Amino acid sequence: MNSADRIPILSDLNPALTTREQEVAELVLRSLTNREIAKALKISEHTVESHMTSILNRLGFRSRWQLANLSG
Repeated sequence: MNSADRIPILSDLNPALTTREQEVAELVLRSLTNREIAKALKISEHTVESHMTSILNRLGFRSRWQLANLSG
């Protein structure tokens, strides 16, 4: 994913998330499923799940829907 594809709302979260976590979070904000994210980033679905767990823990969220609601 190139920088032109980045979602502005995540710029505030950059210090809290790794680069890969930012990529996963951006795809969550685009309403992609874990399977679709895995395919887009060429990683396993299990790895996406691990990144999601880390993202939610770092941001203090309990579900991906809280993350998805950041943009709206």
